[in-house]
Amino acid sequence: MRNILFVGCGGSGGALLGYLMDQLRSDLRRHGIEKLPGGWGFIHVDCPPAPEALAPGLGTVWDLGGKYIALAPQVGSYAIVDRAVTNGSALGQIATWAPRIPTRVNVPIQLGAGQQRVLGRVLLASKAPNLIEQLKSAVDAMKSAESTSQMYAAARAMGEPYDASQAAYTIVLSSMAGGTGASIALDVCRILGQIVDSSLMSVFMCSPDVFDSIPAALRAGVRPNALAMLGEIVASQLGESHEHDLALLAAVGAPVSGAAPVPFARVIPVGRFLGTAGTPFGDGNKETIYRGVGQCLAALAVSEKALDNYRKFILENFTPRAHTRVSAFGWGAHNNPDIQWGSIGYASLSMGRDRYAEYAAQRMARTSLDHLIGGHLQKGNPNSGQLQARAMVASQWAYVCAQLGLPAGGGQDPQALVRWVYDSGLTRQKSAQMARSIVDRGMSADMPIATAGVPAEQFMPTLMGFLGSKRAQLAKMAKDEAYGDAYAWAGQFVARVERVIGDAIATSGLVYTKELLSVLQEHLSGNYGSAGLSALGAQTPDAEQIPPGVGELFGSIRGVINRGQELADQVRGRYHAMLDMSARGQWCVLVAQILGDVSTGVLAPMSEAVMAALRDVEVAQQAAATLTGLATVATSLYPLWPSDTDAIVHARWSAADNEVLLTPATAFPGQYVRDLATACQVESDGAPPPPAEARRRTIHAVVTGIWATAGGYSPPGGLITNDPPFVAKSLPLDPATGKPQVPSRAVYAVHVAPGDVLDRARQYVNRTQSSFSIFVQESIRAYVDAGGGQRTQEVVGKFRQVLTKAVPFAQVSPQVVDEVHDGPATVNFFFSDIPFAGLPIAAELEALVTQDSSVDALTTQNLTLALSQAPATRIDVFGYYPNELPVVYSGLLEPTRSQWAQSLSADARTTFWHGRRSRPLGAALAMSGAERRAMIGGWFLGQITGEIEIPAAPYAQPVRVFDHQRNTWLAFPNPLLTPPERFLRNFDWLPAVLESHLLAVANFGASPVGQSMAPYEALRRVWDDNPDGPTQIGAGMFHLRASDAIATWLTTGRTPTGPGSRVPGLETSATGEDRRAAAVAWLESILALVREHFAPDGHGEFAQITTPAQREHVPYFRDLAPDLLVVLPQLIDMVSTAPIGGTTTGDPGLMNSTF
Repeated sequence: MRNILFVGCGGSGGALLGYLMDQLRSDLRRHGIEKLPGGWGFIHVDCPPAPEALAPGLGTVWDLGGKYIALAPQVGSYAIVDRAVTNGSALGQIATWAPRIPTRVNVPIQLGAGQQRVLGRVLLASKAPNLIEQLKSAVDAMKSAESTSQMYAAARAMGEPYDASQAAYTIVLSSMAGGTGASIALDVCRILGQIVDSSLMSVFMCSPDVFDSIPAALRAGVRPNALAMLGEIVASQLGESHEHDLALLAAVGAPVSGAAPVPFARVIPVGRFLGTAGTPFGDGNKETIYRGVGQCLAALAVSEKALDNYRKFILENFTPRAHTRVSAFGWGAHNNPDIQWGSIGYASLSMGRDRYAEYAAQRMARTSLDHLIGGHLQKGNPNSGQLQARAMVASQWAYVCAQLGLPAGGGQDPQALVRWVYDSGLTRQKSAQMARSIVDRGMSADMPIATAGVPAEQFMPTLMGFLGSKRAQLAKMAKDEAYGDAYAWAGQFVARVERVIGDAIATSGLVYTKELLSVLQEHLSGNYGSAGLSALGAQTPDAEQIPPGVGELFGSIRGVINRGQELADQVRGRYHAMLDMSARGQWCVLVAQILGDVSTGVLAPMSEAVMAALRDVEVAQQAAATLTGLATVATSLYPLWPSDTDAIVHARWSAADNEVLLTPATAFPGQYVRDLATACQVESDGAPPPPAEARRRTIHAVVTGIWATAGGYSPPGGLITNDPPFVAKSLPLDPATGKPQVPSRAVYAVHVAPGDVLDRARQYVNRTQSSFSIFVQESIRAYVDAGGGQRTQEVVGKFRQVLTKAVPFAQVSPQVVDEVHDGPATVNFFFSDIPFAGLPIAAELEALVTQDSSVDALTTQNLTLALSQAPATRIDVFGYYPNELPVVYSGLLEPTRSQWAQSLSADARTTFWHGRRSRPLGAALAMSGAERRAMIGGWFLGQITGEIEIPAAPYAQPVRVFDHQRNTWLAFPNPLLTPPERFLRNFDWLPAVLESHLLAVANFGASPVGQSMAPYEALRRVWDDNPDGPTQIGAGMFHLRASDAIATWLTTGRTPTGPGSRVPGLETSATGEDRRAAAVAWLESILALVREHFAPDGHGEFAQITTPAQREHVPYFRDLAPDLLVVLPQLIDMVSTAPIGGTTTGDPGLMNSTF
């Protein structure tokens, strides 16, 4: 495992982030990790001032444990933000692409950028300083000691290695098609480039086809945004946006230093269709796609092996494709593989039983909560619930009293309470033992014994004096004995009450228990409780009195005493009888008081706790069924739990489209019924109990938390807790220590909230060696090994499905791939552990991938290396194409081409492109700087040599270029993205033609492949006709085609059939030097215009953009000023020095010789 920073930009980026976090929480929870570790950073950057739900059922990024960065202010319009951004030098950086008149923007930016990329980028610029600080803070937090500790803990739980010293990966998630994510993602990457290792940064971009399921009226800007984003991405890959991006960030007070010119390693498009076949991903809904990609990213995050393969095969371009159409796309790139895009797909084969474990626990918990509310109800009984509960209490009363150790009462038997006292309360045996103990300890040792022959009259005063001296001591001892036993009885009774009430809750529910407590309170105060016991206690003899029988005994003696010991025994016997009765009477009095204390100090608070629990359960049942996760099916929301009456399994238990399960959700109900019976079977059953009995036993276990266990584990219990404990007012001392006790009313809690019951249900499901845990923990290898050939074929078939679903999340045109990469599109796969080493199925899987012609040979090697004997319950499969040029991704280009073709009116075309491009032209075109400058050179040279045709008003015809290779005229896109009616100056033709290069790129895949690029190739060839890249003219060994073209025109004056040269003032009789002078004068006039009005050190109208008025009127031509300052002097020099009729104006001398 590695530290990874995930940054979601805009709505789609946030949704991808949400599904990723949801899946990671689910994966970690299966291993006992309840919180996402801090070494993984999750940041959502979007417009709204506060985070919104990332996707249906997922909550906000805050809810999931991530961080939110808002771009829009709490209040205020776009114009206010624009004013803040352009207060300094930033106006010149945004003048040609941001809204010219900000006050006319009526998009509510607190809701988003309204699919206008220009707005999103200005909003980011306004918050760039804060964004930098927050991103730095997030990266620092990932490196903290606490985060490192959490990562080590998570890695141990997952069985993965973790090294905190390894560089972190960064994955930026966005859309190419929205207003916010598509406008800010590249700047976010640029900022991150100074904080993290950009060679480990990748950008996942949702292509426009992802949004095809949205009504067309709501996605008017989706496809054109993607087209603009494509140009800016490629420009970033070629390093062309580096200077502008840094200048804008510096202008808004967020300077970036140390960042690489290319801010990321790889772009990875995400589309609605898969691979070359164009198979829809699932139902094609964008949420389905987000969820699938989230699973892919989660699988990468939790596996060091998968992440390493991702780096090797995708980020580092381990297997770059040949590029055979450099002339059409990518001309002038320093390293063609750098502009190739990556791709990735993902699917998994799993037992599918982790979800089953949660399904079983939730279903148990729901059944238990339903029972807590309705356990007292009988089917078909017309009486109210309360009457049914009372009837049930009456029918169970004798049993309850027996369990409590109380007399049940009822009837007219006046001796029932007396019998209870003698038989169950303070039993005869116990009271007799008490009396003997008192006599033995208080009398026997020093009681005088009459010697034989002593006169009775003489001994009687001695004995009576002794007995009189013992009266107080014996009374106290009797009281202490009664107190000690009553104290113990009270503790045992309260424990019995708690146990009986817990059992009542589990057996018959809360309504029944509430009624039971009410009846019990009444019973404890009545004739069979404290009142009756008090009456019995009132009949108790006074323990301080000498038993009347002693006097009677002496009265019967005449003369002398001959048997002194026998007389002493008779006296003790009289005391035994009296103290027995006295202790029992005092016990009755104490227990009567105790029962009163229990009624107010135990039953009353317990009744309150039961009532509170009843309210909690009722509230839980009425809660809104709000999803809190999809991969994370764990939830404490009762309405989402499956029930015993469900006809079908709810969709939330179903797997994502790229999860292939051996145990699908449809199998859960039947498996649950089987496991339920087996799990609660006891040895005496002989066979699993019937469903009703199994259900009853399970409810009791889950509600109470008490069940049979194995392996030395104790059940959790936890139904009823008590803090502080009960202390009776009538028991002020602890008889064991003699210390006083503070009377205390108990405070009970009945833990039947949904979370409590669900937690006990989960523990019940996962207990060692239960039928549930045995089924859930079975590995794929064990499943195959135990099932023979039938299961082998089942798993091979499922594995074939996985390969089909793991094809990259992007539609690729096989025709374009074959054309630009000189070979077919073959998919590669890499794998997590495949636990079939040594089993026959391994060879079948190898044959499966080897024999598929659409699968690259490297896949077989990867599969063989992945074979192991690991006890895996899931196999992850990642698919990818060798990195390819962006023009092969038809899911990106085709929707955009189609929408432009259908934009037939001027208004439709204006809507198409309004607010889309969010950078100056040099940073927004899908071409290298060398190619752009070659086309600029070709544009001006072609006007000199008559190879460029610019239409006259009303501009219905296209701009054309003469293709000297084909000897024909080629038309540039018509209409242009920015048509002539939107030019700010007449000389905006060149920027408009270059901008529409994006339309040619969008049409790249149209038949014949790449033909749409022909006019731009021809324009470049006017200047440089080397198809493989810029001509290297050093040492005079090679020269540009431009040099020959100029010399030919100067010598002959001939131009292709067409408009002729656009150099003003030329006569048909002009000589070569006349043409040279006119051309140089024309070019110098243009150069002077550029230097004066557009160069940064100029003093003209648009050299420095500092006012709104300038901004409103600045021509698009300004974007090309840096290139013009390079190309025009070079062209002037060429014209000035070109030979006429075989001679030159200078002497090259030896420097032009060949050695």
